[in-house]
Amino acid sequence: MQKKYKKNVIITLIIGFFLIILYHIIFSFKLPTPDTTLIPLLNQKQQWYENYDEIPNNLTQALVAVEDRRFRYHPWFDPIAILRAAYQTIREGNIQGASTIDQQTIKLTQKHFTRSMSRKVYEIWRAFNLQFHYSKDEILLAYVNAIPFSHGIVGRKSACTIYLHKSCELLSDSELSYLMAISQMWTNPYKETNTLQILWKWSRIANQLIKEWLIESRIPSSISLEHYEPIVEPRIQDFIMSQDIESQKVFDFDLYKNIDGILKTTKKLRDQYNVHDCCVIILDRNGKVKSMNLCSSRDDEAGKINVCLKPRQTGSAIKPFLYLFAFKTLGLIASDTIIDEAVEFDLGDGNIYSPKNFDLKYHGKVSLAFALGNSLNVPAIKLVHQVGVAPFLKFLKLQLAHFASGMDENNKWSDDVWLSVALGTYEITPLAFTQIWRLFLLGNADSDYIKYTKQIVDILSDPRNKITSFGQDNFLDTPGRAVKTGTSRKFIDGRVCWIQLQKGLSMCIWMGNYNNDEMKWPSGEVASYLWRLVTQALNK
Repeated sequence: MQKKYKKNVIITLIIGFFLIILYHIIFSFKLPTPDTTLIPLLNQKQQWYENYDEIPNNLTQALVAVEDRRFRYHPWFDPIAILRAAYQTIREGNIQGASTIDQQTIKLTQKHFTRSMSRKVYEIWRAFNLQFHYSKDEILLAYVNAIPFSHGIVGRKSACTIYLHKSCELLSDSELSYLMAISQMWTNPYKETNTLQILWKWSRIANQLIKEWLIESRIPSSISLEHYEPIVEPRIQDFIMSQDIESQKVFDFDLYKNIDGILKTTKKLRDQYNVHDCCVIILDRNGKVKSMNLCSSRDDEAGKINVCLKPRQTGSAIKPFLYLFAFKTLGLIASDTIIDEAVEFDLGDGNIYSPKNFDLKYHGKVSLAFALGNSLNVPAIKLVHQVGVAPFLKFLKLQLAHFASGMDENNKWSDDVWLSVALGTYEITPLAFTQIWRLFLLGNADSDYIKYTKQIVDILSDPRNKITSFGQDNFLDTPGRAVKTGTSRKFIDGRVCWIQLQKGLSMCIWMGNYNNDEMKWPSGEVASYLWRLVTQALNK
């Protein structure tokens, strides 16, 4: 009887085993595939390798060495890694990972990143299924293409281009280590609070690669952007030569080349948004030009024009000046409140002006810090109505005369803009506008305005004041940098302006089309993304 029982158990186990095998043969778990129905911006952020042969050898070797060194040899789970993880968990008290690339591919497909025993069993079960339908090369290809970073950046190919500004096969061993470190963050790697964790991971991964490949152990203090030939664009060269000798000495050619590389790398992204012209200006505390870059080709319509010197609308990038003037004139502070509501202004002759916010919503009673940080239009119109259009225009012209003396002839300051002056409907050159942004560098303002400029800088430096309009983890989410965006009517102009107190720098990026073609979207995210890359270059 006992022998018969054992025989039945064995038969049941054998039948069960073959049923499991049959199940996995019949039913196939699909590997993650790139999403081809993307909004235009994500086409830049989600590049992928079409087949395994396209993946650079240095990338596959590094991934296998760091993530799953026995990937080519284990079936679908790694018993050695499991035993090692169990031992380290018992010894150190912290849960250690032992997932194979096969299991991580399942995790990326499901987008479920919590750790639990049930999830681990599920991943092993699905990873087993992959072995019946895909080769190791196909699994590794799916894994490389599915790894998420932040801001919608997906896949190693995208990350190499966006974070390091070069293709993956050109990465050094240290850069490969850095790329893998930020991919393990699962959050925005540019946040200052993540810096120490990234450095720790970077060092650990680099040391692991040292053991595998005997590479040099030195980790550079920063990742270098790709450098191009030291050729200054003729329009910029003409500008430099027009400056005095002391100003020429301030121009930073290395910074110019780094930013030029960024503009070349992001050209396809701008093309998708119908953005063909742009100007990047960086000034020191004294208003000397450290870098001036253009993104239009000399073969384009605006190729002979330096758009940095041509008047364009500022959009909401003018609002910090309005709030500064209102704070001083009306005795306001950042925590004071204002009502964001539907409002009408009589323009005369039966014309009614009803300003609206960009999101077409009203937010009720809000602080002035909230209104400025989120760039609400209605509160800005209310403020300029209170302080008066003419006094505010006079204030702006005084700043232009003080900070951008000699540039007045290039600017079109109209006195009939009325309330729309709060939304930046007049025109000023990108260079002159960057000059007057120096007002917010502490110590540059008149004594009467110093305490108010500090409030404005604090508002623009706090990411919490931007969440409602720009979303969490946005490109402007960088504490310590006072930044403001602006878009003109019909999406012809887009700007990002900013100051960095520690280095005494002011910067503006203008982007749009010199021939006034409309952009496909306000391109605030494109401009702020470009701003993020430029600030990264400045941090070196």
